[in-house]
Amino acid sequence: MTHTTTFKLPKRFLDDHENRMCLRDANDEVISIEDVLVKQTKTHYFVALTVEQADELMSDADYYSTEIDDL
Repeated sequence: MTHTTTFKLPKRFLDDHENRMCLRDANDEVISIEDVLVKQTKTHYFVALTVEQADELMSDADYYSTEIDDL
């Protein structure tokens, strides 16, 4: 069994991550939020992620926090 940790994440961020097909399982297959969902509120998902999935999300968050779009 793969070890997971539960994270509270903004829905808007995780929805975007899923829409870009960046949410993946250990076999690098695209998965949906429902595959990792523990519970949800109006504005947040609580998701059980592996270290690799959490690292990918952190990388994504870091990119968005430091890059400026050329609009």
